[in-house]
Amino acid sequence: MSSAYAYAVIASAYVRTISFAMHKFRLPLEYASSQLESLFPFTQNLARFSPSSNPAGWPKLKEIAETEALPSHEDLDAYLASICSSEAIAIFANGPLLRKPRGVNCDLEISTVYISRDYQGEAEELYQAARDKTKIFTNGPHPLATRCYPDKIGRFEVDFLLRGLFEPEFLVGGPDSEVQYDTNEIRHVSNVGAYASYKYWTDSWYPVWYDGLGPALGTYLEIPRTIMNTIKAGSSGSYYMIGKLTTVDKRGFSHEENLSEIYSMRKI
Repeated sequence: MSSAYAYAVIASAYVRTISFAMHKFRLPLEYASSQLESLFPFTQNLARFSPSSNPAGWPKLKEIAETEALPSHEDLDAYLASICSSEAIAIFANGPLLRKPRGVNCDLEISTVYISRDYQGEAEELYQAARDKTKIFTNGPHPLATRCYPDKIGRFEVDFLLRGLFEPEFLVGGPDSEVQYDTNEIRHVSNVGAYASYKYWTDSWYPVWYDGLGPALGTYLEIPRTIMNTIKAGSSGSYYMIGKLTTVDKRGFSHEENLSEIYSMRKI
């Protein structure tokens, strides 16, 4: 069961409990209505949003045994290479790779930036600079997408914001563009067609996660490879995909934090 369906089951049970209290114990209608209002989805477009598949090239990890090594920097390099080689490139993504409550748990975060020159530094420094946590660059890097935050959200929609509701920072075609809401994607469309799509996927039903990780769903913004080639052809700088791999190791019923972060980058 996905976390979306699990939420629907819990909400249904809550509504039926309120209904039972009204009929059997004369719970006042005003009180019942106030309790039910907390379930209403405020953002109607996201409330109707259905899960899609995970991004093209997204790694699939099997359970890691007690004596096996944790994912390494070389593994992260391979993950980025797989995502970059796809025809639909997830330029921004944030989601689970592995969920085992008493084992190894992994999250992967992807971001893509433009910088006016080749970058020779560390991937973590570029990642932090793109998030405005450091000021080591005088010109850039410039993320190709930004997080947006709707004014009102429902309960389940909080998970979208924890992972990231991404919007492109570029326009291909023009001069105008529009946002189209489909069953399982939010499309950014211009006169050249859809140049970016936002989607999400569910990993498991498990509603709890360890500190340092995100919920059991992932979000991403993908663009066709042809669009990426058009963007590159129109600029003289460099584009880098940055990856952050977060791992929480709970093997052996460990009560310690055992959290590690690995960074890598790949020029597109």
